[in-house]
Amino acid sequence: MNIRDYLLLAFKNKAYRHRQWVLSVMSMVGTPDGATQISNHVPYQCQLIRTADILQWCYWDDYEKTFVPIDDIDVNFPVFRPEDEFIVNAGDFPNISETLVTTFGRILANHYYFVDVLDGRVPYQNVEFNRGMLEKIFKARVLQNEQDPNKDDPSFITVAEFKRCIDNGYALGGLSKLCVPTACPETMYPPKFIIEMRDRLFAENKDELNNPVVMGRIQDQLLTEYRKFLMATPSAKFFVIKKTIDQAFNAMFLTGGIAGAFGGNTVITNSLYEGWNLKNFPALVNGSIEASFDRGAATADGGEKVKILIRATQNINITPDDCGVKIGVPWEIPESMKSRFINSYVFQGDQTVLLTPENIDQFVGKPVMVRSPDFCKQSHGDTCQYCAGAHNATNTRGMSSGTSKIGSTLMLLSMKAMHKGSKIDLIKYDLDEVFN
Repeated sequence: MNIRDYLLLAFKNKAYRHRQWVLSVMSMVGTPDGATQISNHVPYQCQLIRTADILQWCYWDDYEKTFVPIDDIDVNFPVFRPEDEFIVNAGDFPNISETLVTTFGRILANHYYFVDVLDGRVPYQNVEFNRGMLEKIFKARVLQNEQDPNKDDPSFITVAEFKRCIDNGYALGGLSKLCVPTACPETMYPPKFIIEMRDRLFAENKDELNNPVVMGRIQDQLLTEYRKFLMATPSAKFFVIKKTIDQAFNAMFLTGGIAGAFGGNTVITNSLYEGWNLKNFPALVNGSIEASFDRGAATADGGEKVKILIRATQNINITPDDCGVKIGVPWEIPESMKSRFINSYVFQGDQTVLLTPENIDQFVGKPVMVRSPDFCKQSHGDTCQYCAGAHNATNTRGMSSGTSKIGSTLMLLSMKAMHKGSKIDLIKYDLDEVFN
């Protein structure tokens, strides 16, 4: 039997419901040499079997009570890996209506989240699964109550079905150890071309390395190329994330950057992989001490501001009526920030329109007038639901929690600052825009 036929056979017979089956096909599982039976097995479970000096992958046929070989599988790897590609045709799975190229990981996720509970009622999702994607699908399909006008439409699902889908999804979390590589050889040492590039940039800017702007530009160039290199490795989608590259990998393999503490700067040209000069350790230690103290002090300050803002706004009510104001805050919504405007109200002619994920794109790049508590006509400092926004208006005291985000943001930034390590972040400002 070839690998594709085995895949279809196993899923058709719901082998994925057995955790033991999933573990057997996504990891290296073997039996003692010459064994032909196993205990505690489940149908279609895979094992590496050695017979007649041949090692091969086989699956357990529960009807014939024997192992059946699977052809053309490399015995140095599991039967399936998340990224393994397959061509599937209409009818291969209940929710596939056309021929497409997909991966084993997506097939498994579709069965856990959709097929097992809903059969073919949700079309096959040939995309990377994430929270936002799942929220969008379920939000559009879950019935609100038993009187929902869409209750007879098979594309909609009940709350009970939704809960079963989510419970199935939780089971995928336990499989992370099978498909999340903690490292690969390329993440354990720096590539030669990056070190050569670093040395050339340091030589070209040797008289300005203690300038944070210059060092920041050099680091940006190095990390841009290093990130491209790492994104082509097996760890690209999992272990190697931007935060890891900018902080841990930068100091470990590229450069220590500038150790700034108590008013002084010390340039650390070497990476930890190459070894740091002992003469630079006072600067490195001082930097850690200063960062630690600043983090604690700034975090405490941010926490205090949260409480102050909550106390100052706790008596503000959000009323269910419309104050009738005709002005707001002028904005031109950029594509990169459009999610921040969802649940806000804008003026469109004489109408007040709620911005939603479905209509936000028609307002992107266009001048709009966003309703704001700053202009609300309600008395005693209160605000109406339209000026407050739909999200805040879900709670009559929503303004208090909303304003506390200012202090929370300051606190979070302070907590993150200690972890920035040797990476210098640069921000480009247009002074004409700032002052005008």
